[in-house]
Amino acid sequence: GTLYISTVKIAFCSDRPLSFKTPSGEESWSYYRVAIPFSNLKAVNPSTNKENPAEKFIQIVTLEGHEFWFMGFVNYESAVSNLQESATRTQPDHVPPHHNQPDSSTLDPTAVHV
Repeated sequence: GTLYISTVKIAFCSDRPLSFKTPSGEESWSYYRVAIPFSNLKAVNPSTNKENPAEKFIQIVTLEGHEFWFMGFVNYESAVSNLQESATRTQPDHVPPHHNQPDSSTLDPTAVHV
């Protein structure tokens, strides 16, 4: 899937559709999509599997207590940094640095595989 980071939210869409049963019992397929506004974000937690340090994850927790786990990043360190920076930038008491920053108004796709 692909994880997108904008100035207002995190969004994810799976690469392949997932199957599920409709209320009528029929099988249907849909892409897994999630959008989390930064205003609903509680935490961005990097994590590493202690038994296999090459396995790295990012846990995203919402104010409502929902948890989302992402893994398989092309550039894990950059993804963690971008997510944490974006989450911090949207906090009400955040004061931006005085140096020039790149325009972050466009979505920055960070590939993930789940």
